[in-house]
Amino acid sequence: MGARRLAVVAVVLSCVAVGGLVLGGAPAFALNTHVFSGSFGAPCSSEPCGAGQFKEPSGVAVSASTHDVYVVDRGNDRVEQFSSAGAFIGQWNGALRG
Repeated sequence: MGARRLAVVAVVLSCVAVGGLVLGGAPAFALNTHVFSGSFGAPCSSEPCGAGQFKEPSGVAVSASTHDVYVVDRGNDRVEQFSSAGAFIGQWNGALRG
């Protein structure tokens, strides 16, 4: 084979390899999936609301390192913390006042 033909073959093989990576790779958002597995906490049935009860939950965050769950409860003006298994850990009152 001549040098020119080898160069063409190398370019074609490189294009095929790059195309395979681009078209065959999984999208980045597909690597992180979350499956609903249950619920925790309880609605507030009487005042004052107890630990682990929600009056007006409005936001959720999950710690990437501990997997603890933090729930903003606007109706009780607090943030409540739960373990990844759903056990109540603690709360911060007055956390939403500006």
